[in-house]
Amino acid sequence: DLAQRQRSAQERMAALDRQRAATEDRIATRRSELSRTMTELSLHREPGPLQHYLMNDAATDALLADVYLGHAARAQAADLASLQGQAGALQTERARAEDDRRALVEQAEAQRTARETLAADQAAQRLALEQLSQTLNQQRRTASAMEADEKRLTRVVEQLQRVIERQAAEERARREAARKVAEQKAAAASRNRAATRDAPPNERVRPEAAAPERAPDETVGTGAFARLRGQLRLPARGSVTGRFGAPRGNSGATWKGVFVKTEPGADVHAVAAGRVVFADDLRGFGNLLIVDHGDQYLSIYGNNETLLRHTGDTVAAGDVVSRSGSSSGDEQTGLYFELRFRGRPFDPMTWTGGR
Repeated sequence: DLAQRQRSAQERMAALDRQRAATEDRIATRRSELSRTMTELSLHREPGPLQHYLMNDAATDALLADVYLGHAARAQAADLASLQGQAGALQTERARAEDDRRALVEQAEAQRTARETLAADQAAQRLALEQLSQTLNQQRRTASAMEADEKRLTRVVEQLQRVIERQAAEERARREAARKVAEQKAAAASRNRAATRDAPPNERVRPEAAAPERAPDETVGTGAFARLRGQLRLPARGSVTGRFGAPRGNSGATWKGVFVKTEPGADVHAVAAGRVVFADDLRGFGNLLIVDHGDQYLSIYGNNETLLRHTGDTVAAGDVVSRSGSSSGDEQTGLYFELRFRGRPFDPMTWTGGR
C-alpha cells in the first residue's frame, strides 16, 4: 500500500545516501593518492628523463620510475573519474528517489484530503438524512395530528347534525300535530255553525276560536341560507393565507376551510342569521363556535381568542360572535372559517365572491 511504498522510498534514499557517502570518501582518497603521485612525478622530472639518461647510468631507473608514476597517475585519474561518474549517477538516482518520495507524499496528502472530504461528505449526508428523517417524522406527526383534529371536528359536526335533525323532525311533527288539531277544530267549528243555523236562537252554540298558527322557524328547512350564495362576506377583515383545498405547509394535509390572517382580537361576525349550536374549546381548533343556519348548513369559526356567544344563542347576520386569536396553536393570528352542508365542508370563497 501507499504507506509501505513510502517506507521503501525512505529506505532506498537512505541506502543511496550511504552509497554516495562511501563513494565520496573513495573520491577523496583517490584525489589524495593522485595528488601524491603527481607530486612525485613532478619531482622525478627535475631534470628531464633524457638528461638523466645522458648524464649517468642511473637515468634508466629514473626513466622507469617516471613511466611507472605516469601510468599510476593515469590509472588513479581514471579511477577518480569513474568514482565521480558513480557519484553523479548516485546523485541523479537520489534526486529521482526524492522526486518519487515527494510524489508519494503528495499522493498520501491527496488521499488524506480525499478521505477527510469523503468523511465530511458522509457526515453531511448522515446529518441531512437525519434532518430529513426528523422532518418526515414531524410531517407525519403533524399530518396525523391534523387528521385527528379533523376527525374530532367531524364527529362534533355529526353529533350536532343528529341533534339538529332530531329537533327539526320534532318541530315538523309538532307542526303536523298542530295542523291536524287546527283542521279538527276547523271541522268542529264548521259542524257547530251548521247546527247553529238549524237550532233556535237561544240554543245556538258559539263557535270556538281557532288557535293562532305559530310562525315557521326561519332557520330550519326554509332554504334562506342557500339563497345567500355569492352574497356572504368573510367573517373577519384580513388576508386569506390558507385556501380551501390548498396544502397545509408540508404536512400533506389540505385546508378544509380558509384561514384569514387578522390583527389579534379582531371582530368576527356571523355570516348569516342562525343559532349557536357549539361554543367551546376543541383540540386543534382552539375556541370554536358553530352556527346552525338551517337546511343543514353550518358555519364554523375557530382559533378564536374569545367567544362572545353561547350555545343556544340566536344571532343575526353581521353580529359579532367572537374575537380572533391563536388559540389553536397556529403560528399566525387570525380566524379559521368553514362552511359545511350536510356535514361536508365546501369552499367558502365560492359563497363570498372573494369578499
